[in-house]
Formats: sequence, structure tokens, C-alpha cells
Amino acid sequence: MAPSSYRRPARTLAALASVLLLSGCARPINRHAERLIREQLDGYIGPAAAWTVRVDGAPLNTLRGSLSQVAIHGTSVALRGAIELADLEVTLSRLQIDIGRRQVRSIGGAGFSATIAEAAIDRYLKQDAGAAPDYRVRVLRLRQGKLILYGQKRWLGRWWNFSVSAVPHLVSPTRLAYDPDKMTVIGMRLPIPRAILRRFARRLSSGLDFSALPFPVRITDVSVDEASVSITGNVEVTDGLRDQLDKMAPLVAPKSLR
Repeated sequence: MAPSSYRRPARTLAALASVLLLSGCARPINRHAERLIREQLDGYIGPAAAWTVRVDGAPLNTLRGSLSQVAIHGTSVALRGAIELADLEVTLSRLQIDIGRRQVRSIGGAGFSATIAEAAIDRYLKQDAGAAPDYRVRVLRLRQGKLILYGQKRWLGRWWNFSVSAVPHLVSPTRLAYDPDKMTVIGMRLPIPRAILRRFARRLSSGLDFSALPFPVRITDVSVDEASVSITGNVEVTDGLRDQLDKMAPLVAPKSLR
């Protein structure tokens, strides 16, 4: 059985699709579903500047409880304890709903993608600035697959500039990390203590931990562009998740229409 923290929002996203049990033509049904899903997202995933939802399905299939896709997109999504996501997209495909029992029977597939902006990583690192008073982060930049941290070290009464170059790598299905032993210090002859590099690495790793998402994910690809980190992967659909979808489905349709 998957941990309950894995089951709750992913099961909710699929369960909310059961509002399509309502009668009527496809788009009014789908729009009603989209609104109900959208209203739940701040609480289940996290606050965002904006959430959009698109429910797709051919009219007859929709009325029979067969949904081709539910696509959810958020901008400036705040995850607890992690770096803000510039964009988050979650897509559930081939949803099958038991009309009579108001239960989600199956989910064909689920995927996600996320983008983290350079500025958000910079802000996140600077929040930890007081932990090492003799070191400070001036700015962070993303260049050619690498993260470059421009910082300063206090020595002999003045601040000396240095930069650290690092490449992210997957250390688990949900977490990116930076190996402090592979960080390259540039532009400073004075040694940077390994403890400081480990502090930077730990801070980055904790902010790039996608277990902060309240549904189970498996990252399949990571790329670093000029101003962002892009992540894609799958949302894992477990037996435990399906069990919880059945429990949530009756809660979705408005009482007046049950």
C-alpha cells in the first residue's frame, strides 16, 4: 500500500472527473468538472498564481463515463519546503468511471512536467544566507546544462568573489541533487571549505525534491536551459491509489444533483 501522502491529491484529481456523471452535452459537463477540479487544486497541490483545467472526451463517451484526458496546468506553484515551480502540468489519460456506482474504475496513464525558473532557485538559496555568515550568494545562473553560483567569501576584512559550477543528477525517482565533491570552484585562489560546498549542495537538493508533490512521481528526464530547469516524469498509479479514488468519487458531484 502506498503512503497516504502519495494517494491523496492524485486520487482526488482523477476522482473529480466523476462529475461527468451529470447529464447534458459534453462541454457543459466538462466545464463543470473543470471548475470543481480547479477549486480543489490550491488545497491539494499548493497555492498558485493561476490554475487551468481541461477535461476532454467525446460527448457519447463522456456520458458513458469514459474520459480521454484531464490536463491540469499551474503557474507559480508553491510547494511546501521546495523551490517554487514556474509551471506544473499534470495529465491523466483514459479515465474510466463507473456511472452507476460513481467510482473511478481505472486510469490509463498519468504524467507530469515542471519548470523551475533561474530566479526561483536564486531566491531559495538566498533564504539560507544567514547560515554561513562568512559566505553569501550574490546570484545564481543556469548555463549550458550547469548551475553556476556566484558568491563571496569574507577574508581579511573584505569580500572576495568566487563561483561554483555544478551539474544536477538524479539520486532517486523524486529528487535532484548536486554532488559537492564534483563542484568546481572558479575565480578564487583561497580554498572553499568542503563543508560550505556541502551546505550549498544540501540546500539545492532539499529544494529540488519532488516528493513535496502530494502524489507519487518518477522523474524520467532533466534538462538545464539558459534560464530554467525542466523536469518530466510519470505519476505512479498504484492499487492503493485506485482504492482511494473509489472513496473520493461520491464526494465530488454536487449534493443537489445526486
